[in-house]
Amino acid sequence: MNILFLGVLPPPIHGASTVNKKIINYFSENLVNIYEHNTYANNKFLRVLKVLEIIKQVIKIKNINYVYISLSGGMGLIYDIFFLILLRKNSSILHHHSWAYISKKSLLMKLLVKITQSQAKHIFLCQKMKDDFVSKYGYVDGYIISNISIIPAQSQIIKKSLKSIGYISNLTKEKGVLDFIKLAKLLKNTSISFILAGPCKDQKLIKLIKETEKNSNLRWLGSLYKESKSNFWKEIDLCVFPTKYKNEAEPLIVWEAFSFGVPVISNNKGCIGNQLTITPNLIIKNESNFVEEVISIINDFTKKSSLFQKQSLMVSNYFMENKKPLDVLKLLNL
Repeated sequence: MNILFLGVLPPPIHGASTVNKKIINYFSENLVNIYEHNTYANNKFLRVLKVLEIIKQVIKIKNINYVYISLSGGMGLIYDIFFLILLRKNSSILHHHSWAYISKKSLLMKLLVKITQSQAKHIFLCQKMKDDFVSKYGYVDGYIISNISIIPAQSQIIKKSLKSIGYISNLTKEKGVLDFIKLAKLLKNTSISFILAGPCKDQKLIKLIKETEKNSNLRWLGSLYKESKSNFWKEIDLCVFPTKYKNEAEPLIVWEAFSFGVPVISNNKGCIGNQLTITPNLIIKNESNFVEEVISIINDFTKKSSLFQKQSLMVSNYFMENKKPLDVLKLLNL
């Protein structure tokens, strides 16, 4: 079988690129002949040049069985549509990673659905994502492949009490880092430590983080990979993820936390409500009151260690019960 893959690949390292790389590895391990093309570019001009270069290579490939596209969230859909028209004789697999065209109807996505019609198989991250998409664009041949399938299982870890709170992401205002900093400041006189991890390009944010480190129990570890990332999850007891990102889909951070027995408190964005089904009390429904509600939950956990330990056991068991091996070929009947 020959599959042409189009999508963003590491670097940069973020949710979609990480999943895409895992998908490519899966196909290779299952003896699929895969032609991979990284569509990432730093700016619009370079993106156009990248697309033109990919076109030159793609038209030379013969006997493609499927075109696998990791869909863009915004104007990048223009390129996705172009490739689908160019390769319209081939069946396509369309993997959704963004809520952008689900929270707000997109004419580009409407066009994409129309031109692919019965030729496309759509991969969604959760049932809610699929249902919300269908309600806007009509029926599609849709399948659910949660990001939990790419997260490795760990030896079961149950957190006994709440001593440290962590946050790991690309550190931006959209991803809610200001709320985490505020939380660390408000609880600086407690015995709880706050561990912040991830890269940051915003110089004002970097300055704020460093100032907060001096005046609170906050530590910033920077970018973490492989063993250092695993050590982060082992060190923290609770993850607070105050994302405000409007296109949030199914963040890997939640499944990673669960795999280490770490409960997660987060806003109800994208698929997060589905991810936190086992702990609905940790879903913050009022985003504007996020920090205050989190402090109330933290107070309950510090007063009753047994309550916190139960939450840790619940998320650990939930991960193991729902963790399924990645099997795209079988699910899509390829």
